[in-house]
Amino acid sequence: MLKKERVQTVQATEKTLELLEILSAGGEGLHIGDLADRLQISSKKVLLLLVTLESHGMARWDERGREYLPGRKTEALARRILELGEVGKAGTAAVSKKPGQSKARGKGRVAPPPILP
Repeated sequence: MLKKERVQTVQATEKTLELLEILSAGGEGLHIGDLADRLQISSKKVLLLLVTLESHGMARWDERGREYLPGRKTEALARRILELGEVGKAGTAAVSKKPGQSKARGKGRVAPPPILP
């Protein structure tokens, strides 16, 4: 049972990241059905992912364009990654840990991969 839950969590995370990539690419004016087709999941699941991303500031609804776009937190994250500059040079994200934190716990901050044009 636990293994199944982990697999579902990983799959949901992968789809969420894919969705963020699609939103970040922009300019496509995709509807929920189009997103569902591209992600190969149901429209209901796409909507749940979008609502979750929106509630965390990672996506926003643009009424004028009638589409979802990257949110303020996604934009701030991208700016922060570019400011660090380390990701582009090494091709990997920097990880920092709080003092006294063991590697086994894995609770250091991990910068996500850069959002490429």
